[in-house]
Parts: sequence; structure tokens; C-alpha cells
Amino acid sequence: MVEKLTLSWKDLRDLDLDPENPRHERGLSRSEVIAQFVKRENIKPLARDIARHGLSPLERFGAIKDAENELVVVEGNRRLCALMLLHDPSLAPTPEERRSFERLGRYFDPSGIEIELEVFESREEANIWLERKHQGENNGLGTRSWNPVQQARHFGDTGNTLALALIDYAVEKGLISPDPDGILTTVTRFMSNPYVRRHALLISTGASDTEFRFSGTRSLFNRRLQRLLTDITDGTNGATSRTTAADREKYAKERLVPMSDGDLVEDEDTDDVTAVPADQPTRNAGTSSNGNTDNGSGSTPPGEGTTDPEADARNTSGETGSSAPAPNRRNKLVDPDDFHPSFRDNGLRRILGELHLVTRRTPALATVGVRIFIEAITVSYVENRIGQQVQDRFKLHVIMHQALGDIKTKIQQNLLDASTKEKGAIQLLHNRVTDPSYLFSAAYLGAVAHGTAFPQWEQVTAAWDEIAPALMVLSTNCEAPIEGRED
Repeated sequence: MVEKLTLSWKDLRDLDLDPENPRHERGLSRSEVIAQFVKRENIKPLARDIARHGLSPLERFGAIKDAENELVVVEGNRRLCALMLLHDPSLAPTPEERRSFERLGRYFDPSGIEIELEVFESREEANIWLERKHQGENNGLGTRSWNPVQQARHFGDTGNTLALALIDYAVEKGLISPDPDGILTTVTRFMSNPYVRRHALLISTGASDTEFRFSGTRSLFNRRLQRLLTDITDGTNGATSRTTAADREKYAKERLVPMSDGDLVEDEDTDDVTAVPADQPTRNAGTSSNGNTDNGSGSTPPGEGTTDPEADARNTSGETGSSAPAPNRRNKLVDPDDFHPSFRDNGLRRILGELHLVTRRTPALATVGVRIFIEAITVSYVENRIGQQVQDRFKLHVIMHQALGDIKTKIQQNLLDASTKEKGAIQLLHNRVTDPSYLFSAAYLGAVAHGTAFPQWEQVTAAWDEIAPALMVLSTNCEAPIEGRED
């Protein structure tokens, strides 16, 4: 039977350190035991913590009685040693250490110290519980330490905040099994990569935000997140902790970005999915920063002329493994593999789908398609992110200027994440919205729509490559964000 005792500070001398404690050799004197503890067992930090906060109310001391009926502490010897040195610094093994414990004792108030003891009838009885306390998890019998995920939940570690939120979300939605072990730091590494975070998972919030939001459909987000976390858990397909930033971006391009909604579109307010109308074009969902080379020619005044239809006979697609064709040699204006933001709105999906279809045979119609697309996403941005209803009488250059200006402000305030290339494209388009000599200014787009300007294909493609990064930011932020925790 266990006897419970509570001793005060003045009774500290009634307690002895255990000469058989496994932390040191057996048969040592009290001074030798204290010297061993101070040298090997970090007694000074423990004493400092006790001086500041007192003894932990979650931990009791365990004791037995020796042949002389004296109390010998068998559990809590480090704490007892720290208390002894706070009580009498002269017990410290060296003059320097004595001075250290004297300094700690100056601001230590022992009046509230109560030493709660569980006194066992024998050492054998005490050993049952000592082994559970000091053998680690011991197949569930002992104390199980928090894993990195649990530590992040408790401490609110900002470095792992987004990764933890995504893991919790995935468990809540049944995308992965509960309590996945050993993946938090790897998920954090992947989330620190802007391409993985913003373009593959379509997350519109920052890498350390406590609440995440995403811009695509929930069904697409869930599918991509599930694949990422499953690959990380299994250590397959290159999703491991030993990856460089380039490796993680390559993984996202090969494993996540190709995943699409297929022929399903999610209802904005629920997790249900409904079929896309038969005439609704499908596309590869996901987003990517535009990788085409900017040769700067889009900034020259657009010329007027027509494209030679026979030019399509040339090979413009590029062979596997070769570099992308020059802007004036490619067949399509918008490559679905390079520019495919995931829209929830069917109208935006359709406009983008048709924009993916235009070719070099119709440069004027391609330009008009871009105008429709720009107007659609800027109106959506102004209404959903600025909260202003756009009237029919509003001019395109007004809403473009307003949307781009708001994005620039959010970037400057660190409310929106953007790459250097995206910032440059936003600045360019914002500066030239009203420049009639710039192909994708509101004025020149209007001239093409009214049949008074006919740009050449190489001018259309070069200008598109200039502004595509800006349009990507607009596209991925133009709809109302989905909160990560919404059902």
C-alpha cells in the first residue's frame, strides 16, 4: 500500500538521495552523487526553472524507507538535488557552481514549496512505476512523447503552421489516416516552395498563415493535397525530406499540376460536385507560373497586318525534350499546360477553355479573346475582393487599373504572395493600361474589338507572355476564397 506524505521546505533535510539510482554508479556518497548530477544531468537549468516557477504540480516524488526508517527518494532525484542546492549552495561541487546556485537562491521564494511524496512499502513495488516512467513509451505503458505534429499543435510553431493545418484538414476530410507520423517537417519544406503552395495546391494565403484559403475547387484541392500527403507518407515519387527547391517544384509539375477536375465542378458552398454542362469545355486544372521567355517585343507599338495561313505548316510544337518554341513560331496563344488557373465559376471556366483553343490563324480573334478574359477576371476581382459592384457603364481601363492597383497594395502589405516575375508583370500592365500603343492596353483591345486594328501573331504572343504572370495572379485571386475549414 502506498502512503501519501507532504513535506514543507524546512523538512527537506529529512530526504535522502537514492544511492542506487541508475543515473550514477552505486555506492557513492551524497556529495559524490550531487557532483555526478551537476556534471551530467543538467541540474542548473532545472534549479533555475524551479526557482522561477516552482515544482511541477503534475509530478510527485516517490520514496521508500531504508533500514533506519529514513525516507529515500527513488523517483525525482534530479528535482531533489536541485532543491538541495537551492537550499544549501555549499553542497555544489565547485566554487563557481556554488556562486551560481547562490545567485539563483536570491530570487527564489521557497515559502510555497510543498514536496508531495508517494511512499512505497518496498523498492520492488516502486520499481513497477519507475520502469513505466523511465522506459519511454514502452508499448504504450509509459509516457508517450509528443511527435512533431503534436508539438506544433501545442506550441503554435509558426514555421509549421500551414503544414499542420493541411494535415489536420486532410485527416478531417478523410484524405489520409489519422495521426500520420514523421511527415510534418517534410510537408513544411514543400509548403515553403511558392510553386508548390500557390500553383500546385492553389493556396492563396501565405506559408505561415494560421488559416489557409485556396482558389480552385475543393474537389481539385482535396485530390492534389491527398496525393502530396500520401506520397510524403509513403516516401514515394520523389516526395521525401531530402529534396531541393528544384526537386519539389519538379515533383509538383509532374505529380500535382496534371491532376484536373475532369468533367466535375464543385458547388461553391458545399463539398458536392455536379456535372459540367455538355457544352462546357474541360481543361487541365491547376496553375503554373508562365514559363515562356519574354523577349520584350510585346512592349513595342502593335503593327497592323495579317498572318500567313501557310505558316501553320511549319512544326511549331517543338519536339520532346526541346526548348519551347519562340513566341512567333508557336501555334497556340495560351498553352493549357502553362496557364490554367482553376476556376469554380462556369463562365470563367468556359472563357478560359475557349482561349486555350485559339491559334495563330486568327490573331485578331485571339486578342479579342484575351480582352474578354481580362475583363471577366478583373470584374470578378473588383466585385469579390474589393467588394464593389461593377456597372455596365464602367470602362475596362478603370476596372483594370482598380484591380491591379489593389493587388499591388496587397503585395506591398504582405497580404498577397507574388514572385518577382509576377510583380514585374503587374507593374507593367498597371502602367500601360491606358497606353494605346500597348497591345493589351484597354484602348488597343477596344480598337481590335471594333475592327480598326489587326495585330500580328508574334506581337500577340510576345505581349501575352509579358502579362501572363499578372493575369495568373488576377485569376487565382479573382473569386471569393474558400476557407480551408469550411464544409
